[in-house]
Amino acid sequence: MYRPTVRYADVYRNYVNKVFHATNLDRNQILRLALFVAANSPEFNAILRQHGKPDVPLPRPKWRPNHTALWMDQDPEIKTEGEDVNAVDGGAEDNRPVIVAGGGSTGGGAATTGPVTRPPGPLREGVIRSTGGISFTLN
Repeated sequence: MYRPTVRYADVYRNYVNKVFHATNLDRNQILRLALFVAANSPEFNAILRQHGKPDVPLPRPKWRPNHTALWMDQDPEIKTEGEDVNAVDGGAEDNRPVIVAGGGSTGGGAATTGPVTRPPGPLREGVIRSTGGISFTLN
């Protein structure tokens, strides 16, 4: 578990304290939630790009929005899925963590999944072509 020492202005401390008193979240959960959400925030990523190194791409989060245990629990159990092809990174391996129920210190907030459903009616057929020369046919 990573245990950083964070120093920030009083305005942030006051905000975190007000959020703490307005919710049932502890201060650590509030800060973890901020990092969890920031990674997918267009505003956060725009600021990072302004300060980014020209030859180094920004990292993408290895979690999905439904992985609430990642910010709810202090030390969630994380398992890694199989290899995914990531077209944005030129086919680099993208092992995304999967949050497992009951793996954290608080014992809750694990992600749940259900069956994938689609609306009734005929399936749409078509061809999707990517700019990299890979084509997908939907049947």
